[in-house]
Amino acid sequence: MSSVEAMVSTEAENLLLGRMINSLTDAKACCQELQNHHFYTKENRILFSCMQLYIESNQPFEMPLLIEFLKRENKLLSVGNITRILELSQLAPGAIHIEHYMSILKESWAKRWGFQTVNEFLAELKQSKNITLSFEEFSKKFSKQAKKLNSTQSLSFASISKKDGAKGYINILDERRKYFNKYKKPFVDGVPSGYPDLDEIVGGLGNSNLIILASRPGMGKTAFALNLAQKIADKSSIGIISLEMSSMQLYERMISIESEIPGNKLREGKISNEEWGKLLSIEEKVSKMPIFIQEGISNLSEIITQVRVLKEEKGIELLIIDYLQLLQAKGETRLLEISNITRELKNLAMELHIPIVCLAQLSRKVEERNEHRPLLSDLRESGSIEQDADVVMFLLRHEYYDKNDRPGQAELIVAKNRHGQTGTAHLYFANMLAKFSSYSSKQQNVIEDF
Repeated sequence: MSSVEAMVSTEAENLLLGRMINSLTDAKACCQELQNHHFYTKENRILFSCMQLYIESNQPFEMPLLIEFLKRENKLLSVGNITRILELSQLAPGAIHIEHYMSILKESWAKRWGFQTVNEFLAELKQSKNITLSFEEFSKKFSKQAKKLNSTQSLSFASISKKDGAKGYINILDERRKYFNKYKKPFVDGVPSGYPDLDEIVGGLGNSNLIILASRPGMGKTAFALNLAQKIADKSSIGIISLEMSSMQLYERMISIESEIPGNKLREGKISNEEWGKLLSIEEKVSKMPIFIQEGISNLSEIITQVRVLKEEKGIELLIIDYLQLLQAKGETRLLEISNITRELKNLAMELHIPIVCLAQLSRKVEERNEHRPLLSDLRESGSIEQDADVVMFLLRHEYYDKNDRPGQAELIVAKNRHGQTGTAHLYFANMLAKFSSYSSKQQNVIEDF
């Protein structure tokens, strides 16, 4: 037996064809779920295709009429003659679990497809002049097929109600209610941000959400993203795609945030003995944070591949990308390129069931307004970004424009929230530490010390 033949279930193919001959209901179900390539033998593929045509013809569903149809189509000998039709019908005269056998056919075909694709890839690899590109195309093929294999049928409200257990949606809703009553704060289907005011508005960083964090340069996007990572890392693993800063620079920033020792001191070595002792302890803590940084990759296909690996091997529950406009993807124009990027990031968030926080730059139009308050239209190439994102947040520090205007304060403006309300979360910002803190009078005293 060849390697491919070992990936064939002749029994399942014959049983399903037998049921299709005997039952119009089962025949329609098979035609809806299967395609002729799911069958391995040529005669079975032909018979399945003929069954599809016969059902579409709306003729009375009887075996003698089916045989006559095969004769008219000159396909009777191709499917094995009348004797084989009769033999197939006798294999499954009564009801069988067709869903089970259809699943077997799909899995068998997927194995054969994978086997063939790998062999084709190995043959191409021998002649390839661009190994990276070859692997990218290979990865795309498998990812596309994986999505098809994981796709499900349309769900009715009745099936959705019960798909997560005996009580279904009501059970889920009851868990949320009990959580709120116990902790007096909103239930989060995803990752709590660590900033109560923000979680109150968006309900945390929701699973499968694409979240855009945008501002003008110098506002502190990267700093806020690292603050998010710092607050979340004690409970969840985090992946960071950094296109602007090195992994060492990000690590040093995290040390500064955790130790509350200004970054310029760390860079210049102006560290007292007391601070040195504190740093040794903090560095050990930071080194154990489940944060995984991938630097320097801008090609979206490569990033998606790396993120899937991070999800599988490290179990990341949040992805941060710094930043959108540095990513590269296919597209005849920059507008189409950005559109493809945001669509793929949203698809990735849904596929991995994690929130993706993607940083983005705002256009200079913000500078032209008296209050410098961003609008959704300020997003560069804003159409697709605004459309694909579940949440869009703007970071604004008025002291950036006027050092006397609300110093040490920041606004996190939720301008779009597909699943809930919009609003503004107020924060404090310690510039020397690049640290954002929840809005409280107690934190104000700390910030004024710097």
